[in-house]
Amino acid sequence: MNEQPTFLKLREALPEHIILAQVAFSAFMTAQGYTTRNLFNRKVADFVVLDKSFNIIAIVELDDSSHKGKEHTDAERDALINEAGFKVIRYKRTPETEQVHLDFGITNISTTLPPIPETKTKFVSDSIIVERDDLSVQTPELK
Repeated sequence: MNEQPTFLKLREALPEHIILAQVAFSAFMTAQGYTTRNLFNRKVADFVVLDKSFNIIAIVELDDSSHKGKEHTDAERDALINEAGFKVIRYKRTPETEQVHLDFGITNISTTLPPIPETKTKFVSDSIIVERDDLSVQTPELK
């Protein structure tokens, strides 16, 4: 599965959160013993969702066709992440915004965006010319 659409959907659905992609488990887990550390050494989370204070909200994993037959391995990864105190959310495909909101317990997101001011912008080489529909401002005449 292509991860870029899911990354963009998470950013759209969770505008108040920080979305990190391809994060090593060792960036958010630690262990004193080598045996335990070896369980997550070289493992990477598809996405880590943080709040504005950089606290981890959840680990998001994508289960594409390459995960078929690896359900046991995925369950072990989930158990390891859960044991470290983090929530795991798994998607088989890019989720819809409503599903992300449901999974993250978000119920008060407004779906209406503020209106975009109407301007016509033309790009001319390295310059930007903005044309306004209401040219009611008059310039004083030079004498």
